[in-house]
Parts: sequence; structure tokens; C-alpha cells
Amino acid sequence: MFDDAPDQAWLQLEQASRRARQHLREALRQAVPAVATAYMTGADALLAELVNAGAETTANELGAPLSPLQQYTTGGPLTFDQAASDLPTVNAAVREAAADLMVDLDGAFTAATARLDRAIREASNQAGFTGLARETLRNAAWNRFLDRGLTIPDNQGRNLQLGSWAEALCETRLTQTATDAYLEFAGQAGIECVVVSVSLERCTICRPWEGRLLATGDDALTAYTRAGGRPVPKGTLATAVAAGLFHPYCRHEVSAWMPGVTALPDRGPDNPGGYAAAQREREIERAIEKWERKADLALTRLDRLSASRRVNEWRAKLTEHRAVASGFLAAAQPAEAPDLAAGLAAIFQSPSTRGADTDRDADFEPGTDAVPSLGVPPAAMLAGGDPPEDVRTLRRLRQAASDAADAFTSNPNLNPDDYLLRMTAVKAQPSRTAVTYQVLDENDDPFGAITVFVTDGGDGPEVTLSAADAYQDYPTFADDVRSLATDFVDAWNASSAASPDERVSTLGVDPAGVLFEGTSRDARAVNYARSVGEQAAEAYADQFGDYVEFDDLTVVGTTTYVDFLHFPDPGDAEPAGRFRIGVTGTSDQAETVEVTYARAVNVGGDDRIDDIAAQFADAWQREVPAGAIGGRGYPVLASDMFGGSLDAVRDGMYALLEEHDYDGFTVEVASAVRTGKRWKVKGDLLVDGVSVGSFERSLEADGDRITVHHDFLSIEPEYHGSGIATSFNRHLTDWYRASGVESIRVYAALEAGGYAWARAEFEWAWESEATKMFAALTQTATAYRSMAAARRRQAAHRDTPPASAADLLARADELEAQAQAAFAFLERVDQTPWGDPNYPQPYDVSEIGRPANATRDQHWIGKETLIATSWHGVKWIND
Repeated sequence: MFDDAPDQAWLQLEQASRRARQHLREALRQAVPAVATAYMTGADALLAELVNAGAETTANELGAPLSPLQQYTTGGPLTFDQAASDLPTVNAAVREAAADLMVDLDGAFTAATARLDRAIREASNQAGFTGLARETLRNAAWNRFLDRGLTIPDNQGRNLQLGSWAEALCETRLTQTATDAYLEFAGQAGIECVVVSVSLERCTICRPWEGRLLATGDDALTAYTRAGGRPVPKGTLATAVAAGLFHPYCRHEVSAWMPGVTALPDRGPDNPGGYAAAQREREIERAIEKWERKADLALTRLDRLSASRRVNEWRAKLTEHRAVASGFLAAAQPAEAPDLAAGLAAIFQSPSTRGADTDRDADFEPGTDAVPSLGVPPAAMLAGGDPPEDVRTLRRLRQAASDAADAFTSNPNLNPDDYLLRMTAVKAQPSRTAVTYQVLDENDDPFGAITVFVTDGGDGPEVTLSAADAYQDYPTFADDVRSLATDFVDAWNASSAASPDERVSTLGVDPAGVLFEGTSRDARAVNYARSVGEQAAEAYADQFGDYVEFDDLTVVGTTTYVDFLHFPDPGDAEPAGRFRIGVTGTSDQAETVEVTYARAVNVGGDDRIDDIAAQFADAWQREVPAGAIGGRGYPVLASDMFGGSLDAVRDGMYALLEEHDYDGFTVEVASAVRTGKRWKVKGDLLVDGVSVGSFERSLEADGDRITVHHDFLSIEPEYHGSGIATSFNRHLTDWYRASGVESIRVYAALEAGGYAWARAEFEWAWESEATKMFAALTQTATAYRSMAAARRRQAAHRDTPPASAADLLARADELEAQAQAAFAFLERVDQTPWGDPNYPQPYDVSEIGRPANATRDQHWIGKETLIATSWHGVKWIND
């Protein structure tokens, strides 16, 4: 039995793995009857053509032996064992094809299941930890697996998605089985040639064979041409297949050529758009499968809701794509192929996507705008009447430029590949602003740049693309960068209808009206407070267009909790979501307005409730008069950020970071954004006006406790060791200390971050991080000792010159000394319990084997271990 509540999530993980295995077995079970069905499909197609051509007697004679197989394929569901044992012995080709497919699928599923087992073990290894540490690590391990999906290695060592691989395999094998059956019965009927169909989704591989006459074999080709048959076949079907016809997902088929009865189809003009549209549709479908898999197997409710929201977003994208591509794709969808597509696509998907919930989502309609808005109008990027060189103007423009990039990159419909846009430069003129963005991949590696102009030529502000290209080392990404840039510009121009100050709207209702501190709590006061809540809801609906209703209020001490309901349509009988706003202060003066919770009423019922709640709280918070902020020599303190005016706090953050006297560099803030009880500030570090690094910091409040997260800090390699990072972090740490910040949290992983944060005397965030690092140190020390032994053997070899042997022995002694220092350190670890003041910390690891006068470019065992191993750290500021 598990000893505490958090391990209930582990039970969910086990249940999820069982569901995954059931999906695997179900897909494998379908293989045998699927081959039989494919065979029947090919045979039936030929027999139907014979009937249509008037040869009904011949068709009946040929089809008579197929009766047992027909009954088998139209019967009820079979168990795994029955599927193979009950297959009628109609034709050896059916049984042989089914066996081949079974073997391939079984091998693939065996390999994939092994990977599933490894993922489960990786997640289960976290079960010994406690509290949030265990829950976080377990979920992270499982989510990494779900992101990858179930994969198998191919012959070239690549990891392929099992669902896509199996579907492609089955598509190919079953198409081949159906074609073989068709040709088998065509040969029995004396048919020598077939015609390849014409498809709107043709590709360059199939185009040469479309609408062409092909002989069923070499003998048939010889007989047909000798008899003077016309038109002359382009070749044999085997030749066309070898050249790529009937590739996976090919939409072509063949039909019997009966001279005087059938005619060659019109090949029509080339239609590259049809193939591109089909490929895009499959890409979207793969994204839907991915998020359905994550929704089904998520360990937490939050992850499940998030994945369900992404499923709906991608389904909307699929609906939009089909509407746009309707001119390229066939008007009628092809009948469902008798293959494994449904079963194999179901691997790791939620059962609800195949049942009643599918019908519920079938009517999901995307937004009316073809291009979603970013919520940041182009007008916000113009200086207007403000001096373009003024620092406050530039700050406002940088904030707007960063907000637009964040809105674009966070929208999966606009940015399905999860690329990042990082604003790097803003240059303003009276009627034109140029903005440059760096394009980064999902690993935060830059591979291109985009520059846009925002101008006002008299017809209103407009965003135009100036330049977009990949960096020299990434030429293959050029099309991606240009496509991303075009989508970004289109989305930004679609935001023109928004009011320039829409993001800073207020409700015009004083939140102090719902407070009772300093006044009586009689019926009259309560009714007044309720009316204020109703007014706030009406004002929000008028300002932002989302219909909310006041529900109730609860008073606890100096805080009033106000509940609101969200209705997507004012006529809805039931709300889709609810949220609670906590207002703290007195009846004369409110101090803070914040979101307490926001949740959907039904799973997947309200995927915007978090954004609506945060927007409501921000708008109501703006009614709180700006009080005095700052102190202790700083323009703003961390405690001011969660109760003061948004604009005043933002100005204070600009002053704090940009107006400090650093040594040899400056700081430029790109944006400062508040969401609920969390602030995120990001910007650039500049030398002589040129960015040499970037940073991202978050501050989070939990009651009176404030925690800072050092999310990101990257310095160009040529500036490593220049003191920029040290000076920047020292300034912020002094501010944290003066602000009463409790702790700083880091994830030491990027570049030399593992070593840098250790030298900055960060401690282990929890014991598991120390255990992981010490295990890595053990491996490194063992490797050092092995390298030392290898160098001694090489030095002792009779062919090694004396001078080289001396160098090898000296290096072996160095390596052995480093290994001994590490093992001595590990003995100290074994003798010191976690929580002891003398327990070894990351700084102690950095000192292992460190030379007395170490330089920045030198390496030693402690440094190498820290650089190679990621870890979570904490520094206590005011504990």
C-alpha cells in the first residue's frame, strides 16, 4: 500500500500504462481480419466491374469460393487468438500476408512496449521522494514520454512514432493485398490491362502513372501488344509500383481495362495544391492524435484539461484547413478503407474520442476571424505625439512589441511548431517603427531573424515585413522563417480593430465597495457589496465582450471573495466556468485584487476561464489608487508588485533595471507582464548598445512569501567570464534582500549554468537533486580512474617513446588525483545526513579537484560534473 495521498497519482500512472497496453493489443488484434478485409475489397472491386460490364455469370463463378472469407470479414469482433485461428483457408496469399503483417506489428509493438516500460520505470523512480518534489519529477518524466509518444527505431536508427509507422505499414501492406487480390481475379477473368485512377491529391511520384494503361504482367503486356491492342500500355503495374505508385497514403487505385467498355480518364491539369493540402491535413491530424494521447494518459487534472484544450484548438484548425482547401481536395471523402487506420491511430488516444464525446465536439466551430488577433494593435507600436527618442516612449514600444510576440508564439493555431520570437531591437521615428525579432526553436536555439515595419501612411497603422531569413548555418530553415514571419504580420494586422488602450481598460467600479473592514456588516452593507459585484460583472462584459455574472461573495477577515460565472453566450442556461476574485483592504481603500481560483464547470467546457479571470482581476486592480511605492534606495520593491498600480510598478521595474550603474554594460527591459500573482520580466544585456545576452526573471507571491525564479540567462560565449552575469545578479540579489524576498530558485542547465550557479553558492532545492549529482560524480570519477589506467598501459607499451611515456604518466597521475579527490568527497557525503549544516552543497562539488589558480578555460572533475548534470537550486535570502 502507498503511504500517503500523493502516491494516488502513481496509481493513475499504472492505470494509464494498462490502458496503453490495451490499445496496443487491440491494434494488433485487428491485423488478421484487416488483411482478410483488404483481400475481399480487391476481389469485390473486380467482381463488381465484371457485373457492370455484363459478365455477371463469370463474376458469380469467380466469387463463389469467397463465401467463407466474406462471412469472416463481416462477423462480430474476434479475440486475439480467434482472429488467427478462425481465418478461412481460402487463399494462401491471405494467410501469408496476414502472418507477415502480424510478425512486423508484433515486433514493433514489442520494441515499443519496452520503451513504455522504461518510461514507467523512470516515472516510478520518483515515488520515493516526498511532497511536491516527487509529484513534480514523476509528472515531468511521464510528460516527457507523452511528448515523444510511443516510438520505435527504424533501420537507420531514427525514432519513429509507432502510430504513424504502423499506419503507414498497414496502409502499404493492405493496399498491396487488395491490389494482389484484384489482379488475381482479373487474371482469372482474362483481363490483361488495368487503368490507374486520377486523384486531386496526386503527388509528383504518382503523376506519371495517372490515367495510364498498365499491363498486369510481362506476359499480359506481350500478349496485348502482339494482338494490336490500343492504346499502348505505359508499362507493367509492377514497374509503376517499383517507381512509387501505391506508396503509403497513396489515393490511387486501378480498374479493369475492357476494350470497348471502359475509357481512359481525363488526367486534368497538375494540382500541386491538392497534395500539399492533403499533407497539411495529415500533419494536423498527427497533432490531434498527440494531444488526444496526452489528454487520455495525463496524470493530473490540469495536464488533462490543458491537453483537451489543445485537442479542440487543433480540431478547429482542421475544420478551417478543410474549408480553405476544399478547392484542392476531392468534394467527397473516400469511403473508409478496410485497414488498420482507426485501430492504429487509436494507440494512446482517449476512448472518449471514439465515442459520444466525438459527437459532442463535432459541432465545434472556429472563430469567425480567418486570422486570430494578437490583442496588440499596430497603433500601439507608433510613437504618436511622444518624442520617439524619449526613454518612456521606447519602453512603451518595447513592451508592445514583446506582447505581440508573446501572443503570437503562445497561440498554437498561429504557431503550431512552438517557435519563439524574441524582440531584439526597436527603432522609432515619428511615423514609423522598426522591430527586429530573433527566431528560436523549442530548445531556445536561434536560427533566424525577422524585421517588421509599423507605419501610418494616413490610412491607419499597418505592419509590413521588411526582412525574414534563416541564419547562414541554418539554410534549410529559410522557408520556416519566412512562413512564420508572414503569419506573424497577418495576425498583427488583424489586431487593428482593437483599441490601442484596450489592454489597460478599467471597470470603473471601485473594488473597495465589496469590503467591510471599517464598517458594519449589516444587511444593507451586504446588499451594497453584492450590487458592486454585479456592476463589476456588467462593466467587464461591456469592456471586454465576455459575458460574466456575479454569483456570490464571502468575507474572511479583511478579504472579500467575490464569485463570478462565465457564459460563452448570454442565453446559455448553465455557465461554462467560474472564478473567484479576492479583494483585500478596507471599505475606504482596497489594496489588492487577485484571482483566487478559476475553473471550468465541466471538463473541457471553458478553456478560456483562466485568461478571463486574470483579465478581470487586472482591470479591477487598476481602480486601486496608486500609492507610494519603492523604498530603501530602490524605485520599487518586490512587495509593491502584487498590490500597487500596474503602470507604476512597471515604471519602477524599468528604473530598477535600466538606470542602475553597471560596470561596462547596460540593461534594456523588453517587457514586464503580470498574470495573477506572478510577474515575468525579460530583457537584454548590452555592450555599446549591442545585445550580448538576454535574461528572464519571474516573481511569485504566496501570501506574504515572495519567491524569485531565475528562468533564463544567456551570455554570448565571447563575454563569458567578463563579469556581466555576476554584476547583474549581484544587483538583483541586493534588491531581493531589501525587498524581503524569501528565496531564489534556479534550474541550472543552460551552457555552464550548472557550474555558475554552484559558484554563486546556490544550494540543492531538495535531496534528490544532490543524490543525482553525486551519482554523476561517481560515474565521472570512475571514468577518470579508467582513463588513468589506460594512459599507464599506453606509457608502458614498448613502442611508446620515452618523452611521450613521461607525458602519459604525468597525465595519468593527474587523472588519478582527481578521481581520488572525488571519492574522498563521496565518503564525506556518506557520513553526513541530509539537513546537516555541513551537508555538501553545489559549491563544494565545484571545488573538487579545482587548481589553486584556476582560469576560466580550465576544467576539472567537479566543474565537468556540474556542467554535464542539470539540477534545481535555491538560495535563501530572507528565511
